[in-house]
Amino acid sequence: MPVKVCKSCNVEKPVEAFGKNGKCGRHPRCKICRAEIERQRRLTDGESIRAQERERYSTDKATKVASIKRYYEKNRQAILDRNAKLYEAKADDIKAYARQYRQKNKAKVREWNGTRRAILRQACPSWVDRKAIAAIYREAWELEQKIGIPHHVDHIIPISGRNVCGLHIPENLKAIPAVENLKKGIKCEIA
Repeated sequence: MPVKVCKSCNVEKPVEAFGKNGKCGRHPRCKICRAEIERQRRLTDGESIRAQERERYSTDKATKVASIKRYYEKNRQAILDRNAKLYEAKADDIKAYARQYRQKNKAKVREWNGTRRAILRQACPSWVDRKAIAAIYREAWELEQKIGIPHHVDHIIPISGRNVCGLHIPENLKAIPAVENLKKGIKCEIA
Protein backbone atom coordinates (compact mmCIF):
# COMPACT_ATOMS: atom_id res chain seq x y z
CA MET A 1 0.00 0.00 0.00
CA PRO A 2 1.57 3.33 -1.06
CA VAL A 3 2.16 5.89 1.69
CA LYS A 4 2.89 9.61 1.87
CA VAL A 5 4.05 12.01 4.62
CA CYS A 6 1.75 14.92 5.48
CA LYS A 7 3.45 18.36 5.35
CA SER A 8 1.45 19.57 8.38
CA CYS A 9 1.45 16.72 10.89
CA ASN A 10 4.57 14.92 9.51
CA VAL A 11 2.83 11.56 9.86
CA GLU A 12 3.19 8.83 7.25
CA LYS A 13 -0.30 7.89 6.03
CA PRO A 14 -1.86 5.85 3.20
CA VAL A 15 -2.20 7.79 -0.05
CA GLU A 16 -6.01 7.56 0.28
CA ALA A 17 -5.76 9.90 3.31
CA PHE A 18 -4.76 12.70 0.91
CA GLY A 19 -7.20 14.46 -1.40
CA LYS A 20 -6.72 14.37 -5.16
CA ASN A 21 -4.90 17.32 -6.72
CA GLY A 22 -4.81 17.98 -10.45
CA LYS A 23 -1.22 19.29 -10.33
CA CYS A 24 0.71 16.36 -8.90
CA GLY A 25 -1.83 13.69 -8.03
CA ARG A 26 -2.33 14.23 -4.27
CA HIS A 27 -2.34 17.22 -1.93
CA PRO A 28 0.73 17.66 0.29
CA ARG A 29 -1.46 17.79 3.43
CA CYS A 30 -3.77 15.00 4.58
CA LYS A 31 -7.56 15.47 4.55
CA ILE A 32 -7.69 15.82 8.36
CA CYS A 33 -5.05 18.58 8.45
CA ARG A 34 -6.64 20.39 5.50
CA ALA A 35 -10.04 20.28 7.23
CA GLU A 36 -8.51 21.72 10.42
CA ILE A 37 -6.71 24.47 8.48
CA GLU A 38 -9.97 25.36 6.71
CA ARG A 39 -11.88 25.33 10.02
CA GLN A 40 -9.35 27.71 11.59
CA ARG A 41 -9.45 29.95 8.53
CA ARG A 42 -13.24 30.15 8.70
CA LEU A 43 -13.08 30.97 12.41
CA THR A 44 -10.65 33.85 11.88
CA ASP A 45 -11.90 35.18 8.54
CA GLY A 46 -15.38 33.69 8.21
CA GLU A 47 -17.32 36.76 7.10
CA SER A 48 -15.04 37.60 4.17
CA ILE A 49 -15.03 33.92 3.08
CA ARG A 50 -18.84 33.84 3.13
CA ALA A 51 -18.93 37.13 1.17
CA GLN A 52 -16.62 35.63 -1.48
CA GLU A 53 -18.77 32.49 -1.69
CA ARG A 54 -21.94 34.58 -2.06
CA GLU A 55 -20.27 36.61 -4.82
CA ARG A 56 -19.11 33.48 -6.70
CA TYR A 57 -22.58 31.94 -6.33
CA SER A 58 -24.39 35.04 -7.59
CA THR A 59 -22.12 35.44 -10.65
CA ASP A 60 -22.44 31.83 -11.79
CA LYS A 61 -25.58 30.48 -10.13
CA ALA A 62 -26.62 28.16 -12.98
CA THR A 63 -23.27 26.32 -12.99
CA LYS A 64 -23.30 25.96 -9.21
CA VAL A 65 -26.87 24.63 -9.16
CA ALA A 66 -26.03 22.15 -11.94
CA SER A 67 -22.95 21.02 -9.99
CA ILE A 68 -25.00 20.49 -6.82
CA LYS A 69 -27.59 18.48 -8.78
CA ARG A 70 -24.89 16.29 -10.37
CA TYR A 71 -23.30 15.64 -6.98
CA TYR A 72 -26.68 14.76 -5.44
CA GLU A 73 -27.61 12.37 -8.26
CA LYS A 74 -24.20 10.70 -8.10
CA ASN A 75 -24.30 10.33 -4.29
CA ARG A 76 -28.07 10.17 -3.69
CA GLN A 77 -28.19 6.92 -1.72
CA ALA A 78 -25.19 7.83 0.44
CA ILE A 79 -26.78 11.22 1.24
CA LEU A 80 -30.13 9.60 2.12
CA ASP A 81 -28.38 7.01 4.32
CA ARG A 82 -26.34 9.71 6.08
CA ASN A 83 -29.45 11.83 6.69
CA ALA A 84 -31.33 8.79 8.04
CA LYS A 85 -28.49 8.06 10.49
CA LEU A 86 -28.37 11.71 11.58
CA TYR A 87 -32.13 11.70 12.12
CA GLU A 88 -31.98 8.48 14.15
CA ALA A 89 -29.22 9.93 16.33
CA LYS A 90 -31.15 13.16 16.94
CA ALA A 91 -34.76 11.95 16.69
CA ASP A 92 -35.57 12.54 20.35
CA ASP A 93 -34.11 16.07 20.26
CA ILE A 94 -35.98 16.87 17.04
CA LYS A 95 -39.27 15.61 18.48
CA ALA A 96 -38.73 17.53 21.73
CA TYR A 97 -38.01 20.71 19.76
CA ALA A 98 -41.15 20.16 17.65
CA ARG A 99 -43.26 19.73 20.81
CA GLN A 100 -41.82 22.95 22.29
CA TYR A 101 -42.42 24.81 19.05
CA ARG A 102 -46.05 23.66 18.91
CA GLN A 103 -46.54 24.73 22.54
CA LYS A 104 -45.05 28.21 21.95
CA ASN A 105 -46.77 28.78 18.57
CA LYS A 106 -50.28 27.45 19.06
CA ALA A 107 -51.84 30.09 16.80
CA LYS A 108 -49.50 29.22 13.93
CA VAL A 109 -50.13 25.50 14.36
CA ARG A 110 -53.89 26.08 14.32
CA GLU A 111 -53.50 28.13 11.15
CA TRP A 112 -51.51 25.32 9.46
CA ASN A 113 -54.04 22.71 10.54
CA GLY A 114 -56.93 24.86 9.35
CA THR A 115 -55.25 25.41 6.00
CA ARG A 116 -54.62 21.66 5.67
CA ARG A 117 -58.28 20.88 6.45
CA ALA A 118 -59.44 23.49 3.91
CA ILE A 119 -57.20 22.00 1.23
CA LEU A 120 -58.52 18.53 2.03
CA ARG A 121 -62.12 19.78 1.83
CA GLN A 122 -61.47 21.29 -1.58
CA ALA A 123 -59.69 18.12 -2.72
CA CYS A 124 -62.52 15.88 -1.52
CA PRO A 125 -65.41 15.83 -4.02
CA SER A 126 -68.99 15.38 -2.83
CA TRP A 127 -69.35 12.01 -4.61
CA VAL A 128 -66.41 10.39 -2.76
CA ASP A 129 -66.90 7.10 -0.91
CA ARG A 130 -66.06 8.20 2.66
CA LYS A 131 -66.29 4.64 3.97
CA ALA A 132 -63.52 3.56 1.57
CA ILE A 133 -61.35 6.46 2.79
CA ALA A 134 -62.02 5.47 6.41
CA ALA A 135 -61.03 1.88 5.56
CA ILE A 136 -57.63 3.06 4.27
CA TYR A 137 -57.00 5.07 7.46
CA ARG A 138 -58.06 2.01 9.49
CA GLU A 139 -55.62 -0.12 7.43
CA ALA A 140 -52.77 2.29 8.27
CA TRP A 141 -53.62 2.11 11.97
CA GLU A 142 -53.86 -1.71 11.90
CA LEU A 143 -50.50 -2.00 10.12
CA GLU A 144 -48.97 0.25 12.75
CA GLN A 145 -50.38 -1.93 15.54
CA LYS A 146 -49.40 -5.19 13.83
CA ILE A 147 -45.86 -4.29 12.68
CA GLY A 148 -45.00 -1.68 15.29
CA ILE A 149 -43.85 0.86 12.67
CA PRO A 150 -45.77 4.16 12.38
CA HIS A 151 -47.81 4.37 9.15
CA HIS A 152 -49.36 7.34 7.36
CA VAL A 153 -52.01 7.56 4.66
CA ASP A 154 -50.19 8.92 1.62
CA HIS A 155 -51.67 10.82 -1.30
CA ILE A 156 -50.13 9.13 -4.35
CA ILE A 157 -50.64 12.35 -6.30
CA PRO A 158 -50.16 15.11 -3.68
CA ILE A 159 -53.14 17.32 -2.99
CA SER A 160 -50.87 20.37 -2.95
CA GLY A 161 -47.98 19.39 -5.22
CA ARG A 162 -45.74 21.77 -7.15
CA ASN A 163 -46.87 20.75 -10.65
CA VAL A 164 -49.92 18.60 -9.98
CA CYS A 165 -52.79 18.43 -7.51
CA GLY A 166 -54.57 15.19 -6.70
CA LEU A 167 -57.88 14.47 -5.03
CA HIS A 168 -58.63 13.09 -1.57
CA ILE A 169 -60.26 9.92 -2.92
CA PRO A 170 -59.63 6.22 -2.18
CA GLU A 171 -57.89 5.63 -5.53
CA ASN A 172 -55.31 8.29 -4.60
CA LEU A 173 -54.62 7.00 -1.07
CA LYS A 174 -52.41 4.25 0.28
CA ALA A 175 -51.05 3.26 3.70
CA ILE A 176 -47.26 3.46 3.81
CA PRO A 177 -44.61 3.68 6.56
CA ALA A 178 -44.43 7.18 8.04
CA VAL A 179 -40.72 7.52 7.21
CA GLU A 180 -41.41 6.94 3.52
CA ASN A 181 -44.26 9.46 3.51
CA LEU A 182 -42.14 12.10 5.24
CA LYS A 183 -39.27 11.49 2.79
CA LYS A 184 -41.61 11.88 -0.16
CA GLY A 185 -43.10 15.17 0.99
CA ILE A 186 -45.16 16.77 -1.81
CA LYS A 187 -43.25 15.11 -4.64
CA CYS A 188 -45.26 13.17 -7.20
CA GLU A 189 -43.48 9.87 -7.83
CA ILE A 190 -45.66 8.64 -10.69
CA ALA A 191 -43.84 8.41 -14.02
